[in-house]
Amino acid sequence: QQIAERIGISVSSLYFYFSNRDEMLQKTVENERQAFLDLLKPRLESFSGNCLEAAYGFYLVLDSFYRNNPELITVEHWLRNQSSMVENPPEPPSPGPEIFELFSRCISEGWFGTDSNVFAILVFLHILTAHDHHFHLAGQAGNQMNNQKDTTATLRQRFGLFLFGTQWPAISQKINIKPNTLDKGVNL
Repeated sequence: QQIAERIGISVSSLYFYFSNRDEMLQKTVENERQAFLDLLKPRLESFSGNCLEAAYGFYLVLDSFYRNNPELITVEHWLRNQSSMVENPPEPPSPGPEIFELFSRCISEGWFGTDSNVFAILVFLHILTAHDHHFHLAGQAGNQMNNQKDTTATLRQRFGLFLFGTQWPAISQKINIKPNTLDKGVNL
């Protein structure tokens, strides 16, 4: 049912619309990918500041996408449980090159290790966001944590700690990042 809703067709016509399950899953993933890129594209140019701030902006857009589409976690789990392979598009979707350029710049400027690659960073940010929504943020639904200020503070802290580990406090001081400085460069 959730896949039918994500694709935009009725459940009863789901199996008539696609010739097989793999085609249905491929269409679902393509729709989700395009929906995220549509959300990201107008915001990509508004990311200002250093590379870390731009990467954090990307992370917040990804978080916003999950927050506004809570059923996405269910669809992702369903894909994983079905052991389905989803092919990459024949050419990078727009704004794919801009995203790769952003994270390539982060690597060349030394924000990430020299053995890092763009794909690994994107996958890592996706897993980090999905983890937050599946375990942490979803569990806070009835608590005060649900207000935007607390949620953003938690995301900011996780972003820094997961990317830089225990060095995060020293790095944030070295580059003069105050508690909410990262948020100022992001226009959501």
